[in-house]
Amino acid sequence: MTRGARTLVLLRNGQSEADDGQVFAGLLDPHLTEVGIAEAAAAATMLAAHGVEVDLLVTSPLARAARTAEVVARTLPVPREAVLTDDRLLPRGLGCLTGLAKRRALERYGHDAYLEWRYAIDGRPPSATVAQAAGWPWRPPGELVDDAALVAGESLRDVIGRVEPVWTQTVRPALAAGRGVLVVAHGDSLRAFRAVVEGLTGESLADGSITPAQPLLYATGGDGNVVGPAQYVEDLDRPPGAEPGS
Repeated sequence: MTRGARTLVLLRNGQSEADDGQVFAGLLDPHLTEVGIAEAAAAATMLAAHGVEVDLLVTSPLARAARTAEVVARTLPVPREAVLTDDRLLPRGLGCLTGLAKRRALERYGHDAYLEWRYAIDGRPPSATVAQAAGWPWRPPGELVDDAALVAGESLRDVIGRVEPVWTQTVRPALAAGRGVLVVAHGDSLRAFRAVVEGLTGESLADGSITPAQPLLYATGGDGNVVGPAQYVEDLDRPPGAEPGS
């Protein structure tokens, strides 16, 4: 990855209140913790240190992504007019898993259902009940998600379908025009975005998760499509042959 190269960066939000409690947030809107804010600042510092230029920043509107994007934009910096918010990058709707501690979800629904709903491309958690929704610890801004969508479960295939136009209509054209692009979103929406960008299918989809607050970089060609494998920015300085994360 060379300095000044046309680059696509994917960044998952920093630690949120839900992450801190090991709770499934889904479409709910917990805020970043102080740790999450520091993680976002560190991500921006890493990008700046490697000369990664961001001409367009596209973010999910929920607080944990938008605040991550805000911290990064201020640090790099990215002009306000170059920051776009796109509802199609919202997190995956998790239905009955929403607001539930991950440990409790395993106990309540069992290992097989848990893995199916979380990782199979067509795995879709059942909708949340009225009683479950009444106990949720957070709510999204009302204009973003209607009640029906909020309680429903989405499959990864559903999320791929809604993030694909973000790639084809916004991100890839910007890259083809020679602009560096940063996409800030959530675990499953970025997993779906990677599936679109890299053409991931089958079992490889399970490997598409992105580490929170660790910028993932792609080099791109003249047509805006990615060239070669993705690489975490923290791995750029590792000696040849060193294991990632070592």
